[in-house]
Amino acid sequence: MRKSRALFVILIILFSFALTAFAEGEPAAPPDPPTLSPSTEISAAEYGKGATLGVSVGGADGCDLSYAWYMSRTEGELGERIPWALGSKYTLPADSEPGDYYLTCSVLAIRTEDGVAAPEASISFKLAVVDAIVEIPSADTRVFAYTGRAQEYFIEESALYNVDGNIAIDAGEHTVTISLADPDRYCWSDGTRGELEYSFVIERAETVITQERDRIELTLGEAVVYPQISASFGDLALDILPEDISAVGVYTVTYTVAETENYTAAVATLTVVVNPAPEPEPIEPETPTEPDTPIEPEPDTPSEPDPIEPETPTEPDTPIEPEPDTPSEPQDPDEPDIPVIPDEPEVPDEPEVPDEPAPAPETPSDPTPEPDITPEPETPIDPDEPTIPDGGATEEDPAGPADGSEQNGEDAKDERRKMYLRISIIAASVFMTFVVLALITGIRGRVSALRRRTVKLSERLRELDEKLGKK
Repeated sequence: MRKSRALFVILIILFSFALTAFAEGEPAAPPDPPTLSPSTEISAAEYGKGATLGVSVGGADGCDLSYAWYMSRTEGELGERIPWALGSKYTLPADSEPGDYYLTCSVLAIRTEDGVAAPEASISFKLAVVDAIVEIPSADTRVFAYTGRAQEYFIEESALYNVDGNIAIDAGEHTVTISLADPDRYCWSDGTRGELEYSFVIERAETVITQERDRIELTLGEAVVYPQISASFGDLALDILPEDISAVGVYTVTYTVAETENYTAAVATLTVVVNPAPEPEPIEPETPTEPDTPIEPEPDTPSEPDPIEPETPTEPDTPIEPEPDTPSEPQDPDEPDIPVIPDEPEVPDEPEVPDEPAPAPETPSDPTPEPDITPEPETPIDPDEPTIPDGGATEEDPAGPADGSEQNGEDAKDERRKMYLRISIIAASVFMTFVVLALITGIRGRVSALRRRTVKLSERLRELDEKLGKK
């Protein structure tokens, strides 16, 4: 019984090996090749713009696809592989030379399940690169006239063509030439490649003469000054100069501008009327006048002297009592002493200088005879009446005679007042200087005292900290 079971197990194992070997001996069938079709319908590209070709793949479900592009300039040849073209699309470079290009795209499909590859499929394209088409530029339809400055015939700028001869100054007919920048790769929109020419015409300008006035009048002998005149183009020439007009009459001055290739001729006239000078008016003789009658001087009459009034004696000045000294407040020992500025001594009054008597005025000499003046009898002098000396003062009139001496005295007092004022200003300045110095010194002293107190407080705080630390 046991032998039959063992035999049965062996048979089963052998049958399994046989089935496995039979299964491995037969390979799997490859997938069908994919179907390819172009995704873009393009057969020609313009130079400088490039073109993109594409492939659509069908019937490759469950497969991984790989692409390869080939390019040739000869029909029927596969050409060289393009290394960077690995996708379903390929773009031809814009700088590709004009001509025919043959491109082939190969697609390989590999089944993802078992890695079995389908037969390779391919599709071919023909792409023609044609010359770049350049639009013919429009002509400038403006009317040009000479201005004396450069003028431009307008042509739209482009990198596809070159423009020459479109700037001119002089009047006349000029030619503007336009040529393709690259005739081998560009062509005009009409299919030609040659140069284009345009006619650039500048007409002659019309000369205009502008003058301030066309007629002037003047009198013979006056300076001849022509009014202001100018021309739009060219130089003015005149046939009669101002210095040629020297007689009475009517003159016609002609201004001309000569014709040139750029502007026309022009003529203008100026009428100059010279009138005769007016005759001078006759001068009437002057009527002689009678001589002036001399004025006889009146005789001088002696005038009586003004009576001198005695001045009222003034009361003596009340003496000013000195004020008692007020005790000052105690001074802080830390503050520095402020220096005391002593009072300035009074300046004694200068003695009055008696005025010298004014000299008697000189009597002008008079050619007329002096009148006969009889001296008056002298008045007897009273011995009891006080005698008033010249330029002096009496007991009754201590101020002296009322003449220029009073004015001199006032001037001397003014000078003394001015001197006292100057001395007072100087003294006040010195005093304020000492006060400022004292204040500065006092502030410094206070600062020093505060520093000392701060140091003492710091020392005390340090001692208290040490005591607290020991406890």
